[in-house]
Amino acid sequence: MNKGEIFKVLRNSKNITLKQASDGIVSESFLSKFERGKNDISLTNFLLLLEKLNISMNEFNIISEEIDLIFPFKELLNSINSAYQRKDIDLLINIKFELRNQWIKSEIKSYKCNSIMVDALIKNLNPEYKINNTDVEFLKDFLFSRDHWGYYEMTLFGNSLDIFKFELIDLLGNELINQKVFFQDSQHKKEKINILLNITALYIKNNKIKKAEFYSRKANELLNNENFMLQRCICKFFGGMILFKNGNTVEGENVCRDMIEIMNRLDYKIMSENYKVFFQENYLVMSAN
Repeated sequence: MNKGEIFKVLRNSKNITLKQASDGIVSESFLSKFERGKNDISLTNFLLLLEKLNISMNEFNIISEEIDLIFPFKELLNSINSAYQRKDIDLLINIKFELRNQWIKSEIKSYKCNSIMVDALIKNLNPEYKINNTDVEFLKDFLFSRDHWGYYEMTLFGNSLDIFKFELIDLLGNELINQKVFFQDSQHKKEKINILLNITALYIKNNKIKKAEFYSRKANELLNNENFMLQRCICKFFGGMILFKNGNTVEGENVCRDMIEIMNRLDYKIMSENYKVFFQENYLVMSAN
């Protein structure tokens, strides 16, 4: 994407109109052409436009780098997510090897990071799956080297939880919660919520309920004023599991059953079945329907 196209993405994310952004700087038609890549703009005017969005030039450069990563990455994620939801380990392994080959040919770090992320998802489906410790260190070092976490870094972390130790998950999880946000549209916010819910699930599976309560609460805070129905269901589901673990077995099981049924009715059938299995594996109290 060019500079104008990225500016338009940011302007729209802040609900600022062409007229509001251009007022006193350039004409509305000029800004429209700039956003479509048909006009160039002076540095002075561009900095004034960024001021209207309350974004510095440094922040704009960081966001530009992130957006360049996001678009091809989202296509890859769609393929990975489809295979993961179907628990198609063979397809995930094929995707991993393709990413490894791209890394070998180009030495672009993101290809290797993506392949390690796929490895982590395979391990989530098959706990016996072995991952090289040097790969874990590579991904850890990559995440720590990033001064700013955008959608790409958040997704890498959120999908790789199974290969990190709890101390590192806590460190990175708190970094995620407390980081400065330059640009956060609904997709970024949803991804942040998904990661917090993934961390909650991991802590529930390992009987670390206080930690699970903390991350579930943080996810719930982000859900305020957002219409993310699936994430709301998952958050309430985990709330039910926490109730169950804390001794409120009847209420906890009822909440979990209700959320699984709602997911099914909302046509998230694979997710509904996956959470039903998750509940059965962790508590062994839910009868098969």
